[in-house]
Amino acid sequence: MDQTDAARIARNFSVMTRIRGPDPKGLKMRCHAFHLYQDGVTTLSSSGFLYPRELLGNVPSTWDHDGDIIITSGSLVESFLVAEQRKNPTQEPKPTLLQDTQIDVLVEGSKTGGSDKTNEAPRWIVAQLLNLVDVPASSLAILSLLGARSGSIEKFSWDLGWCLATSNNKQVGNDKMPSLNSDIDESSDLSSLVKSGTRIAILGINTLEYKRPLEFKVSHHQQQGDSLLIMGSPFGALAPQHFFNSVSIGHIANCLPRSSSKISLLLADVRCFPGMEGGLVLDRHASLVGMLIAPLRQKGTDTEIQLVIPWGAIASALDNRLKESQFSQSMHNLTVSPFKKAISSVALITVNGSWASGIILNNQGLILTNAHLLEPWRFGSTSTLDLLNKTTPLREEIGNRQSLPNLSYTGYGKISVRLNHLDSQVWCDASVVYVSKGPLDVALLKLNSFPSKLCSIDLEFQCPPRGATIHVVGHGLIGPRSGLFPSVTSGIISNVFTIPGPLYAPEASIVETQNSSSIPVMLQTTAAVHPGASGGAVVNSDGRLVGLITSNAKHGSGSNIPYMNFSIPCKSLEPVFKYSDQGKISILEQLDKPNEVLSAVWALAPLPTETTLQKPVLEGNVRQSKGSRFIDFLNEKQAELTSSKDLENLLNRKLPSKI
Repeated sequence: MDQTDAARIARNFSVMTRIRGPDPKGLKMRCHAFHLYQDGVTTLSSSGFLYPRELLGNVPSTWDHDGDIIITSGSLVESFLVAEQRKNPTQEPKPTLLQDTQIDVLVEGSKTGGSDKTNEAPRWIVAQLLNLVDVPASSLAILSLLGARSGSIEKFSWDLGWCLATSNNKQVGNDKMPSLNSDIDESSDLSSLVKSGTRIAILGINTLEYKRPLEFKVSHHQQQGDSLLIMGSPFGALAPQHFFNSVSIGHIANCLPRSSSKISLLLADVRCFPGMEGGLVLDRHASLVGMLIAPLRQKGTDTEIQLVIPWGAIASALDNRLKESQFSQSMHNLTVSPFKKAISSVALITVNGSWASGIILNNQGLILTNAHLLEPWRFGSTSTLDLLNKTTPLREEIGNRQSLPNLSYTGYGKISVRLNHLDSQVWCDASVVYVSKGPLDVALLKLNSFPSKLCSIDLEFQCPPRGATIHVVGHGLIGPRSGLFPSVTSGIISNVFTIPGPLYAPEASIVETQNSSSIPVMLQTTAAVHPGASGGAVVNSDGRLVGLITSNAKHGSGSNIPYMNFSIPCKSLEPVFKYSDQGKISILEQLDKPNEVLSAVWALAPLPTETTLQKPVLEGNVRQSKGSRFIDFLNEKQAELTSSKDLENLLNRKLPSKI
């Protein structure tokens, strides 16, 4: 189904929800990124979706409602509950709002007998709060993702909520008087925070006389890489008519729990904004997937991971009050994902207190990863892209939790590799086989022991063109403690950098090319790449490897730019793959040979001219390029770098941002 058709169907079910209530101290908007505050009244908004009466089962008598049902985020109403219900809002009896509090729902849709393509103008309808329901399966999945069942949020680098709603920043809104913000209680229990974030609100409205699709299907089988359409209304408290029923398109990045047939949480690779929580999530066939909630946010950064509660978890939480059997099940997704093999072939690597990703090349346990994981000080010339954050320190991820298995700090350090084997995870020790001394950021590891039937990656030496769809598979952001399998993010090839060929001697090449006048040596993509994903795989739509992730762009302020990143094409890695097939270490010597052009490419420096390639630049030459002087400076300083702290100080003092 075309995305525009799916969006048209979504408009018939999506709504905006708004609550207005007394707030003399101006505190009700805390934890909300946007609000409207005027004359002692606070207005908040979120998104939601409609379930027509004919699709409902037996409505509990305590709801006392005969009309249509709206499902939305519980965070919308919690701060307006009477004081005695705020600590335990799902406790019976029916939740009660403060006096003079009103909930409205903005709806649109084609009237009965009207054209499918002609929607009536949106209109507000008064709603009542029927119930608040916890979704325990999704709460447990988030706690599992964070690697803990309970504890203070101070111990972790993640919490739940929009980055724009941080406790230290003034909320964005339209205030007729200064907003009196109350800081988020940093000592609050993490499990309570997560429980609140996954709570849903059930609203009741009068039955709508709108024409809707006769059959509304539910998708019960989600896979990584599947397309998603999310409809929500961001910033609705400020400008409801402007942002009503906005559409975001993305993909499923990961599913939890991995080993269960009943998925209770989806991680989504999609751009969303505050106010879209509670929004309707459909698949590419316009079948219901679930509901968007507030994202996970990484403390101290602008990084968010969008979360979706699948409909199965919501239906279970409602204890069959909304009968799941009443919905037709979508069978569109019961095909094997083309990324399944690629996901199984990407491993997680830990060494020296950091983690990164690696790619299984053969069934003898050979793993391709980045050299900077082992020798970060050697790649100062690419550090303006992203060096210090390419691999993620475990201390930021695990806090005071137990140390990882078999981790020591001698030589390269104890190298541990976690494999995704037959839908389970296995830890193995590994040894260093090869670390490139040339311009490419590559290294090879060998598993000391490993299970049978390793899943190796399939290769694609044909470089994808600009605009081609690609997917990144890696262990970005979420570290070893979560037990999460690799995540999938999607984007396109935005640029391909080539240099004159041939790049290697014929004996080191695998694919014979008729025209070697240009060889791809750098891929630039728009897929999200976060710390920890380096060493992961860039794959095409068939799940075949087209590149090795090495770095993403980095702003001069130190902030990463995840949607601008760089990878080494398979064509540039031919000696690695030939060594994987033949086992002759001499083949890898091709990667160690100096190549000024290739070095300049990965340093983001001006390419040397034919004259400079033949003749060294004279000392003090005023025509020497800034990039060349920069490389010389790094070479002079290399011997002084004895630790990562020394390198960090050098970068802060000397290195400009190239992007």
